[in-house]
Formats: sequence, C-alpha cells, structure tokens
Amino acid sequence: MCIAEGKPRNVEIGYLQNIMQLESAYHTNKKKRTADQAFRSDDHYYLYGIFSTATEWNFIILSTDDLYCTSKSEYQINLSKTALKEDLESIRKGVKKVIGVIVGLLKDRVTACDEPESKRRL
Repeated sequence: MCIAEGKPRNVEIGYLQNIMQLESAYHTNKKKRTADQAFRSDDHYYLYGIFSTATEWNFIILSTDDLYCTSKSEYQINLSKTALKEDLESIRKGVKKVIGVIVGLLKDRVTACDEPESKRRL
C-alpha cells in the first residue's frame, strides 16, 4: 500500500507520484521473489494506492490487468471554516466513509496472507 500527499493546486502530480510509488513497489517486490515464484504462469498482482489532499481522497489499484481509481468527487471531506463551526455531521460522515475504505483495504491485505502461496498477492 502506497500513500501520497498532494497539494490542492497540483492534484495530477499527486496522482502521478502515487502511481510511480506503486510501480516501484511492484518492481522491488518482484526482485525479492525466488526464480520459482517469478516464473509462475498464474502470477497476478495488485497493489493499493491512497492519494489525498486532506479534503479529497482518492484510491488507486494497480493490477496485472490495468490501473483503476475512484472518481475525484467520490470521497471528500469538507474542512472549511464554516463546516468546522456548523456542519460537523457532514465532516463525520466523510471521515467515516474514507476510514471505511482504508479499513477494507487493510483487511484485504490481512486475508491475502491466509491464502495459499500460489494465490497470494504482492
């Protein structure tokens, strides 16, 4: 799992930074495998990325098949001064939604360790 912090004015750079972290993690893990593991025909992987500007949260999956990401408006937390004074319930809901996704990703990684060696993800 790779996490990147971005600046609100440079969201695209944050995405690219996170994608590069995922690519690097994949190649590093690939180098650490034994020859037997590296040449398996059922070699499938996926890695998770989290990119955030604190108010916008984006989740990325890099897999054998493709690169997937959430929409830019799906996970937002309004942290404006007005919201902090008047709309705490909206902030709680946004935080709960984001934390729910992160917990789900962590649970998936824990269960990956319980799978047989031939089915494990990186």
